Amino acid sequence: MSMYNNILLKIIVFSALLSSLIACSSKKGDNILKNYKLISSGEIPLNFMLGTPYQLKVLDNYLIIADRIDNKILTFFDLNTGQLTKRIIDIGQGPKEMLMPIYMDIDQKHNTIGILQRQSGNYSEHQLSDLLEGDVNPSNKFNLGNVEKVLKIGNNYFAEGFYPNGNIGFYNNKGDLLFVENIFPGYLSQIDNISDRYRLGQGEICYNEVSNTFLYASYFTGDIDFFSFSNNRLERINGFSLDNNISTRLRNNPTDVNIRQDDIEHSIDIAYTSDYFYILYSGESMQKRQSAKWSYILQFDTKGQFIRCYKSDRKFFNICVTEDNSKMYAIILTDGLDYSLAEVIL
Repeated sequence: MSMYNNILLKIIVFSALLSSLIACSSKKGDNILKNYKLISSGEIPLNFMLGTPYQLKVLDNYLIIADRIDNKILTFFDLNTGQLTKRIIDIGQGPKEMLMPIYMDIDQKHNTIGILQRQSGNYSEHQLSDLLEGDVNPSNKFNLGNVEKVLKIGNNYFAEGFYPNGNIGFYNNKGDLLFVENIFPGYLSQIDNISDRYRLGQGEICYNEVSNTFLYASYFTGDIDFFSFSNNRLERINGFSLDNNISTRLRNNPTDVNIRQDDIEHSIDIAYTSDYFYILYSGESMQKRQSAKWSYILQFDTKGQFIRCYKSDRKFFNICVTEDNSKMYAIILTDGLDYSLAEVIL
């Protein structure tokens, strides 16, 4: 091979490696909070009380609230009538009862609600129409063990949980573990203790079936990563890294796994439609997060391209967005320190 061909080959290899590194690197996301659009929220008049709600979904004109009140775990609110529709599923260990806390996911295509009982790992799927009629018998159920969140992926499932070699498990519709993916950034993967690694790397997950895009948004470290899902593998396609004390410390010292009061609270919830992801973002220190007066909502398209940043007029605890992207709903705290619901016209 001539000297010219050797040089040309080296240039081609270097260019390929450089492209790969660029594709896998995270963009600095600090600037995305600076140019925001203010949004106003209107409190929804409620003819019922909420307890301590901690998850909110919208499906077929119903707001579905994970809450603990009147010994029930789910509350249904009809957006068309503005009325409480039903509270359902008793708290307990009986055959038609569930243990708190739960994690809830919805399937817009099939009008189903997936419920994970985090204490036991029991997962069940329910038709919305059945639950509205008071029927709590699931259409499918199985046990996933020590997992925190579950998402339905076609006929299979993603779960976030404690795995020796990763943090995302892929299961079939019988609950059999097929493989595990490690989507943690490198500085988290080098933490030896599984519990410490998961505690620092935990976050919100979401899957868009239309675009086959999986989203991971961390709670403590400020990482927002988008993955394509094909051939039973997750491949990172885009990502943002918001400035954070924890990631800086861990890169310097992987054994420094403590969370401090000046560390930042990052992503606390995700809503999605066929077209967009919406990340509910705090940006406050752990010390000040409880007294925060507003929230940010980061909007991305389904390939992970940043669209815009919203800033709310009050603190949002959880959010959901209608499929046509016209309205956002949020769990809020009133001046009287009662939980309530708010609506935002986008």
